[in-house]
Amino acid sequence: MKPRPRTVLALLLASPLLGILPASPASAQPARVEAEAERRHKAQREPTRKGSASELVERGQEALAAGDAAEALDLFKAAALRASKAKDSKTLARALSYEAFIYQRYDDLPKATVVFTSGSIVNAVKEDPVSQLERAARLYEHALAVDPTAAAANNLAKVYESLHRPDDALASYARAVALAEEHDDPHLALYRRNHGTLLDHLGQWDQATEVFTRMVVDNPQSSAPHQAMLERYLGGEQKRPDDLAAYLWDLLAAGQAVRAGETALDALERAAAKPDAWPPEVQSELLAALAASLGRQGLPPERFRGSELETRILALERVDAFREPLGQLLDLYGVSRSGEAAAEPSFDPRAYTWWESRLD
Repeated sequence: MKPRPRTVLALLLASPLLGILPASPASAQPARVEAEAERRHKAQREPTRKGSASELVERGQEALAAGDAAEALDLFKAAALRASKAKDSKTLARALSYEAFIYQRYDDLPKATVVFTSGSIVNAVKEDPVSQLERAARLYEHALAVDPTAAAANNLAKVYESLHRPDDALASYARAVALAEEHDDPHLALYRRNHGTLLDHLGQWDQATEVFTRMVVDNPQSSAPHQAMLERYLGGEQKRPDDLAAYLWDLLAAGQAVRAGETALDALERAAAKPDAWPPEVQSELLAALAASLGRQGLPPERFRGSELETRILALERVDAFREPLGQLLDLYGVSRSGEAAAEPSFDPRAYTWWESRLD
């Protein structure tokens, strides 16, 4: 019995010698497979995309915390689309910022849909880190255009740094600081530190010093910014002791008299050990700042005598360059100078009002 024509055709199509013949031109097959893969991908993800834009953002945060960057990315993209349609600018900005954060932090992302600043949707493939950083920058820029926040501006500045765009990074850090000041952001000190650090790396010492000083002035209860400033002036390869005096007057103007006095004493002790590194005019400024600090504190003689402060000043008073000014200071507190009898205490904080004119 002869096989039917259709049976012969089926056998030929399945023959291991011929392989399975395509039903359409070969060039169309990859596109069809691609479309089917995308359809299945969307179908698999669809259940997780139900909910409002804000709910999708929350689920994206949970996925990110669990380490599933791909799932989080899909959820944030869905949230951005939904928030855009609902004209919910705040949620849209949050979703875009999280998208940008993932592209900024992860360099092994799967194929997914991406929302660019134009609002169009395109297919994204696995890219090199620089391309991902550029995408992160665009997303942060979009978020800032929709609803500007200090966090987004700070993160964008970090991306700009990685992309070797220092001028853009400085501008974005400055914007982060301004937004944080405007909205009383608790991370203001962090944004200032990032700004100042980049200025410092770029060799813009004066601008960086201004930023760091503001950190200290605005955070009187925190010792870390002040310690960083001491290291900046007195440690490392770029010592600038000549600028320390100006910093002390900034502390006094901000009401941080105790900190200014302690810093002045530390610097004077260093100057006593290595006088050549401290010009005479700088030493004079340090002595003036120390006196102003004591005047601002209004420390009475009975509290000064027997204190660690008295011990340190007595030790410094033995240095020839400091003997006369510190001796006069000790006289005010009724403390005997080296080899001399104690004077009658005559300390009066009101006599120290002269230093206030230095802050004008």
